[in-house]
Amino acid sequence: MKRTLITIFLTLTLFIFVPLALAHPGRTDSKGCHTCWTNCEKWGLSYGEYHCHKGGSSSSGGSSTTPAYSPPPAPLTISIYVNGTKLYCDQEPTMSNNRVLVPLRAIMEALGATVEWDPATETVNANKADFNFSHPVGQWYAFANGKQINLDVPSENENGRILVPVRVISESLGANVSWDDTNRTVYVTY
Repeated sequence: MKRTLITIFLTLTLFIFVPLALAHPGRTDSKGCHTCWTNCEKWGLSYGEYHCHKGGSSSSGGSSTTPAYSPPPAPLTISIYVNGTKLYCDQEPTMSNNRVLVPLRAIMEALGATVEWDPATETVNANKADFNFSHPVGQWYAFANGKQINLDVPSENENGRILVPVRVISESLGANVSWDDTNRTVYVTY
């Protein structure tokens, strides 16, 4: 009888605690809260979601004494359309100081300009018919047809791509730029 009770106890322990341990390895704080990295969907959680457990059972939403911490959602991707065609870049557009930054080569070529890099001066040059554009990387300014224009944020070098504020660069070529905040989309028409 004693052996049967021990077997039942061990079996129940395995069925209750092993799946919980596999789904939620390593609680990260004293409140029993952690970030879900494995089997998240099985427990109704999003990958990377920080959550707490109520009385040891698996449930999102916190415990009775400690509210769950929900980190801000991951930034959504930013889409850019030039004359109605989606612009695909090998470096994703980003936000900096509420400005959309896009790879300079991608936007300039989409607007019909040719782009060259001068490694000696770390300057990007773009040309289109009677339009000349020059930008020393990392600076808060550029030159459009010899006239200095100020950027809202300096350019950034990410993964070998020079990211610039899409509005200022596009408007220097005479394009119109609009931002759809709901869909996180930039529309450039030229």
